[in-house]
Amino acid sequence: MKVSTGEVVWQDKFDQGIVGGSASTAGGLTFVGEGSGYFDALDTESGVRLWHFKIGPGVNAPPAVFSENGKEYVAVAAGGNQQFGTKYGDEFITFRLTERR
Repeated sequence: MKVSTGEVVWQDKFDQGIVGGSASTAGGLTFVGEGSGYFDALDTESGVRLWHFKIGPGVNAPPAVFSENGKEYVAVAAGGNQQFGTKYGDEFITFRLTERR
């Protein structure tokens, strides 16, 4: 959504919805977790899904993007959710981001 106009630029639909929110990077990636256990990277501008990774438990937590020693990372917890009936677990996973080609 464009903040200045409120215009919806793109939207994506997920089978179990997104309850944990999203996090975007300066490099144009937006990360979201799915109740199905997938963690996705989308192109911020177009909404195209570029990558997804099966963590296992429902990914209902918000992702966090941070940098350390000049490297950028994204981290997320996956533990499932009783209210949404997603698979339980106890995962915390961190990925180091690399330049897009």
